[in-house]
Amino acid sequence: MSSFRPQSAILWPQVLGLTALQGGIALMWAIHGLYLPQILEQIGMPAQASLPLVVVEHGLAIALEPLLGGLSDRTQRRADSRFSFVTVGVIAASALFVAIPLLALVGNVNDVLRWFVLFVLVGWALAMTIFHSPSLALLRRYASGDGLPIANSLITLIVSLVSAPKLLFNQWLLGLGPAITFIVGALVLLGTAALLRAIDAPGISSSYGYKNTWPPYFLLTLTLIPVIGLGVGWGIRMEMDTISKTFQAHLPTVGLDWLIMAIAISIAILAIPAGLLASFWGTHRTLQLGFALAIVASVLMVFVPVQAVLYTGVIVLAIALSLISNGAFPFILALVPASRAGLGMGLYLGGVAASTSMFGAFLLKLEAQTATASMLMGAIAFLLAGLCVLAVPKSQAI
Repeated sequence: MSSFRPQSAILWPQVLGLTALQGGIALMWAIHGLYLPQILEQIGMPAQASLPLVVVEHGLAIALEPLLGGLSDRTQRRADSRFSFVTVGVIAASALFVAIPLLALVGNVNDVLRWFVLFVLVGWALAMTIFHSPSLALLRRYASGDGLPIANSLITLIVSLVSAPKLLFNQWLLGLGPAITFIVGALVLLGTAALLRAIDAPGISSSYGYKNTWPPYFLLTLTLIPVIGLGVGWGIRMEMDTISKTFQAHLPTVGLDWLIMAIAISIAILAIPAGLLASFWGTHRTLQLGFALAIVASVLMVFVPVQAVLYTGVIVLAIALSLISNGAFPFILALVPASRAGLGMGLYLGGVAASTSMFGAFLLKLEAQTATASMLMGAIAFLLAGLCVLAVPKSQAI
């Protein structure tokens, strides 16, 4: 662990409020992904058009995440609050989210309205970007030192739980219809944002013990952060692709949807233990262990595809992804001064957005490749991220 260990503190009410907000964000993205093909078909476009639309949405986020995170840092320094970004973004995202299913009802009347619906869909994604990095940067305000990974584990827990049970609730959500579902999603986001705003107050901070100046080699650090985000995002997608193809080839009777859901629930269950480990052992070591376990598990599943190894590999991979998920945010937030937390998160999330956009752009080619190729690409991505973590001076990490 680092020789510099800032005093630990967690502002639990604020952390729980931030966790609720991140759950609201995850819920909106889950509804968006579920209904997007249906919305496109409703306006007279093929469901397959959702793929290039997702590429555009996340492609724009590559630049906007660090830009808006950096701008929120400036607001934090001047007004001691990032909530102007959170408030504007939440209101805009909620309004556009409610408008999407309503506009889709008339979107197939002519080409102008059809393109307007697409414009609103992209606008909603941009509105979500306005407050994504600024809201996650609040974690740096509400927790510090060894408490930061523990506080982050609650966010991993709620996001994984919201994203996991798609197989159980998809049909129920589709049965509600787009109008009701989108309104509920918007109300949840507005409610959680209002809750967090009510319990936040100017001047509160648990960030004592941290230096608020740029560390040495800060340009190297700022370069490494988005590469770590790209490696983590791409590695996770390739590892999940490896699991799908390996089980399809060797255990075709296993339901892949149920398997993916089980992995997501396992990540949620393991979130608190992983956060405690990262707090005790250090986030840089926790990330390295996560990367190593993920690579080993995927290699064994591809080259020793017997039933016992496949199921063991899934368990090990779930542990690895939980370690990575719980170590990444605290690791990034510790690399930058508290006054630049938005920029740090924005750079990382921009790298993750780049991996999502690339995955969508090359999806057809990736679907045609073998499990071995997916495993190699995932291993290389995690190896790249691990090397970047190693390149960061340990004095900067927690």
